Amino acid sequence: MIKHRRTYLFLAIIILIILWGGSGYYFYKNRDTTTAASSATQVITVQFTTPTQTMYYNGTIQALSVVPITAPSDGSVQSMNFNYGDTITKGQLLLSLSSAASQTNFQTALTAYLQAKSQEKTSQDTAESDELLYRQGVISRNDYESAKSTHYFNHLAMLQAGAALTRLNYDTANILNLSLDNLDDVQAAFNLTKGTQFLKIYSPQDGVALFASTSSSDRSQPITAGSSVKQDQVLLNIGNLTSASLTIKIDQINVNNIKKGQTATITGAAFPNITLKGIISTVAAQASSSNDNPEFEATVVVSNLTANDLQTIRVGMTATVAVTVTGSPQLMVPINAITTTNGKYYVTKINSSKKQTQVEVTTGSTDATSVAITSGLAVGDQIVAPDSTT
Repeated sequence: MIKHRRTYLFLAIIILIILWGGSGYYFYKNRDTTTAASSATQVITVQFTTPTQTMYYNGTIQALSVVPITAPSDGSVQSMNFNYGDTITKGQLLLSLSSAASQTNFQTALTAYLQAKSQEKTSQDTAESDELLYRQGVISRNDYESAKSTHYFNHLAMLQAGAALTRLNYDTANILNLSLDNLDDVQAAFNLTKGTQFLKIYSPQDGVALFASTSSSDRSQPITAGSSVKQDQVLLNIGNLTSASLTIKIDQINVNNIKKGQTATITGAAFPNITLKGIISTVAAQASSSNDNPEFEATVVVSNLTANDLQTIRVGMTATVAVTVTGSPQLMVPINAITTTNGKYYVTKINSSKKQTQVEVTTGSTDATSVAITSGLAVGDQIVAPDSTT
C-alpha cells in the first residue's frame, strides 16, 4: 500500500511540473505580442491642415426660369394642343379660348393703344420743340424738363397699352403699326374680329409645358378642354429647361458656411447614372421658418443640361445636393489622440528630452477623424496617438 501511494504521489508531482512548465511557456510566447498590442502607437508631428466637410441637402428639380401664359379674356378652353410635360417650340399654338367678350376686349385694347400712341407722338413733338426754345433762351429749363418728363410717361403708357393689345394673341402682325393717321387701316383691324369668339394662344418661347403653379403648397388644377378661365388667369408655364435650379434649406448652424459661388454635386435616385454640377447662386439673408430651428433657403443652379440628361431628368424629381465646405487652416490632430480627465482635454507630447508628458489643450471644431487644437500645441510639436492601422 505504501509503495502504491508513493507511486501516485510521484505521478502527481510530474503532472504539476508539466502543467506549470506549459503555462509558463505559453505566457512567455505571448508576452511580446501582448506588449506590442498595448504599445501600438504612432508619433505625429503637429501641422496646419485645411479641414473639409461635405454637407447633404434635399431639393427638387425645377426649371431655371418660366414664362407664365395667361388668359387674355374670360372664357372657356375650346381646344388644347399640348400635354403638360411636352416640349414646346416658340410660336406653337397652345390652345384656343371661346370668349363672348373677345371682340369687345380687342376693340377696347386697340382704342386704348391708339390713344396712347397719339398722345406719345404729340408729347414727343412738344419735347423736341421745347428743346429748341430752351437752347434759344425762350423758355426756362423747368419748362423744358417738364415737357421731357411728360413725353417719358406717355411713352411708358404707350408701351403698356401695346403689351395689353398683343396679349390678346390675334393674328395681326402689324397691329402695333396702326395709328389714327390712317383710319381705313384702323377700321379694317376692328372688322378683323367681327363675329369672332375664339382666341388663339401661342407660345412665346421654346421650353416645356408646366403646371400653372410649381409650388407644392399652391398646386392649381391643370386646365383641360372645357375648363372655364378668368382674364389674367395663369393657364400654364413654359419652363426653360436648358438649365435647372433646386432650392435647399440650410440650418442656422451651417448657413454661414454656405457661400454664393460654391460648387455643388447633384444626384438622384431617379437618375442614378447622371451626376450634375451646380453653383450656389443665392443664400437667403432671412430665415424662411421661425421655429426652434430656423432654416435659410439657398438656390443651386445647374447650367447646360444636355439632351441626354433631359431624356431622364424631369421637373419635380427629388435630388440630393452635396456641398463641400473648406475651412481655414488649423492645427488638426487625430481624435483618438485626445484623452479626457475631469472635463479637461490632454494629449501625450514628446518633449525635447524625448520623454512623454501630458499636455492640456483646448479643442475646436471636429470632423469624422480629426479635431482642431486652438491652444496647447504649436506647429512642429510631436504627440503620441494610437496607431489607427492596428
